[in-house]
This record gives sequence, structure tokens and C-alpha cells, in this order.
Amino acid sequence: MRFSIASILAVSPALLSSVVSAQTYSECNPMLRRDCPANPALSGTYAHIYGGEASSFKYLAGKDMIKYGSSDGAHFRVEKSKDSPTIVSNFYIMWGKFEVTMKAAPGAGIVSSIVLQSDDLDEIDWEWLGGKPDEAQSNYFGKGNTATYDRGAFHTVDSQATFHKYGLNWTAEKLEWLIDDVVVRTLTPAMVKGDYYPQTPMTARIGIWSGGDSDNEPGVIAWSGGPTNYKEGPYDMIVKKIYVQDYSSGKEYRYTDQSGSADSIEAVGGEIGAGPQSGAGNAATATGSPSAYNAPSNSGRLPSSTSKSEATSGASGNNADSSESTHNSASPSSSSSSSAGANGAAYIATGGSSSGSSETYTGAASSTMAVKTAGLALAAAGLIVGWIL
Repeated sequence: MRFSIASILAVSPALLSSVVSAQTYSECNPMLRRDCPANPALSGTYAHIYGGEASSFKYLAGKDMIKYGSSDGAHFRVEKSKDSPTIVSNFYIMWGKFEVTMKAAPGAGIVSSIVLQSDDLDEIDWEWLGGKPDEAQSNYFGKGNTATYDRGAFHTVDSQATFHKYGLNWTAEKLEWLIDDVVVRTLTPAMVKGDYYPQTPMTARIGIWSGGDSDNEPGVIAWSGGPTNYKEGPYDMIVKKIYVQDYSSGKEYRYTDQSGSADSIEAVGGEIGAGPQSGAGNAATATGSPSAYNAPSNSGRLPSSTSKSEATSGASGNNADSSESTHNSASPSSSSSSSAGANGAAYIATGGSSSGSSETYTGAASSTMAVKTAGLALAAAGLIVGWIL
């Protein structure tokens, strides 16, 4: 994406402030309020093979646009303006694993995403642009902070032609993004500027939306590769499997102060960081009111890899997290057995290992770290906002 110096300098600080504050939303942010409800804990393992609705996920938007019954999985569909089918878990994890076996949707301006997000707006993302069939984007945010836009990375993968398992392995010591069980990016707290390493209880979210909708801001349309031509649709993100594992135990997770730190989280009836939890845990009984869905905070902030050199012209790249690790590895095949239950639900018989799929995958899963953006380019990227429902 190309930004001129004149257009950047024309941006007012007030406008930038209003734009970034609208990126994400929480119904009750524990850093701002003391009366937020506790987060129901998974305290176990949840797995679902799509043959019907995912029982421990609820609809945030577009229930009618998630199509079941296909042999290849659930189809999250964008067919017309404002379609944004999205589901969110009714449980939280405090450190843990989130894996989704899926194909990203094609189509200019179409954005597929899987997200971990907390009530105080910690966030970890995988995201795919429909016009970039050979690319995935990884990103993270802490406490809703959008002061800089240099956290993203690009990863080469045939995201639309082939099913891949995209994973997030999140602990107090490190955060890993994986493709087909291969780690393609690693982040540690020491690599993050300030106290913005994601560290509070998260819900799991899956969704698709149209960044190229004509009603969106011009920057959103441009970032997403739009405008979207709905006559060429429908556009489907196909989800085959969901796997979530909690690395803490207990009935619920409670914020004991307004710091937004991991140390402030209490596991009621359990232990923070107890280790990978097995069994169904509280998935069947967990209830709650997770924060309303918006596009991941990454949306509209990270130009595509084809324009990195344009967006970072003159950048030194010497940011505090420049030592962050990315990896170039071919995708291995992975297999294990699974036992299907009612409505297509299944618990993957891997004992919590990272290999939890009965398919053999093909295609490269190499990654390339996004070049760190210069200050002026960051300001320009800040103009591009996500979808607000």
C-alpha cells in the first residue's frame, strides 16, 4: 500500500486517536471497571469436527451465514454487504492452545480470521486476505494498545487451495504461531515493548467479513484488497476442526486488580499455569458474555507483503522486538486418530500433543517477518480501521 508524505502529514492527531480507539470493543474492560464478571474457565480440552454446530461456541453475528452439512466442514459465508458470520467460545483459557483446520476464503476484500481475545483487549491473531491466496498474517496486541503498528508478520502458505492447521501456543514464557504443527513465529515477553505481551484470559473466535465493502473507510477497502464484488461470490471460509486446550485449571478466572497483568489473574478453585488440561473441563457448562466482535486489531493496520518496501522506506528496523524469531520450514504431514460423537464433535486422541489431525497436509509453510515500519508509515497505517458491527 502506498502512502504519500503529504497525505500522512495531513492527518490530524485527533483523527488518529478516534480511529484507533474504535478498533476493538469489550462489554466490560477489567482495566476500566471493578465490577466485571469473572471469566468462565475451560479448564480442560475442547475439540470439534464440523458436522453441525460447535456446541460450546455462540454466534456473535451472521448465524444464518454459517452453512453446515458439507463433507468438507462448516462454510462461513460472505454473500452480500454486511455479512460477517462469527462465533466465539463461551469459555476462556488462561495460557493455552488454539488450533483451527481450515481454508481461507478467496475474494478481493474478504478477510478470514481466527483470534484469541481477552476482556481487557489482549489479542492474538491469524488473518488472511482473499486477494492474497499464498499469504497468512500473524499479529498480536496488548491491552488494546495501538500506539504502533509494527507487530505483524507475513507467512507464505497456500491458504485457499489446501486445508491447513493454524495454531497458537500461548504461555507465560512464549507465544508461538504454527502452521501444520510447524512453528513459524515465536514471541517472548522480553521482545515486546512495554507491558503489552498478551497475558489475560482469552476467548477463541472465528469469523469472516468484507473489508472491501463499499460502506467501509477507503483505507480499509485498500488494505483488504477491495472493493469486494459480491456478484462473484459467495465467498466461503471453510472450517473443518477446532481444538482448544487450557493450560490453567479452575472454575473461573478473576481479575483481582486493574493492572491487566498475568499476576493479577486468580484461578477460582484451580491454579494459573497448572499445565495442559485434559478432559472436557467446563466446556459444556460455561456461560458468559464475551466482548462484542469486531475485526481483529490487525485489520487495516498491516499493508500486504507486496508493499512492505514502500511502507517502510527509510526504516531502520531497529525496534525493541527486532530479535523476534520467525522460522522457515516445510510443512510436515501429521496424523492421529479421532473419535466422532454427537453433532460431529470429537476429542482428538493425542493426549494434548500438537499433532491433532487425521489429514495429511501439503504445501509450504515458510514465513517472512514483516519489515518494521517507520514512524510516518505507522501513522498512515493507523488510519485504516477494522469493521465495526
